[in-house]
Amino acid sequence: MLDEVGAGDLGLCGGASGRDLLSAEACLDHGMRVELLLARAENEFLAESVTFADPDRRWEQSYTRVKETPPPPFS
Repeated sequence: MLDEVGAGDLGLCGGASGRDLLSAEACLDHGMRVELLLARAENEFLAESVTFADPDRRWEQSYTRVKETPPPPFS
């Protein structure tokens, strides 16, 4: 799908659970660089936008993957 829309080398992500992190994961899987743009300090953001309703820690793990994946070089 990313090829169909002409995605480039960079994906910007708000980092919240749901669509933000699903999109970021798709970008990583496509070999793109992902930049997280958080709306507040990370500890507050995680509590309010990622882990607040995450009993199986799916979104927390996704956030960690997006944050910790080393960026590929720009092509």
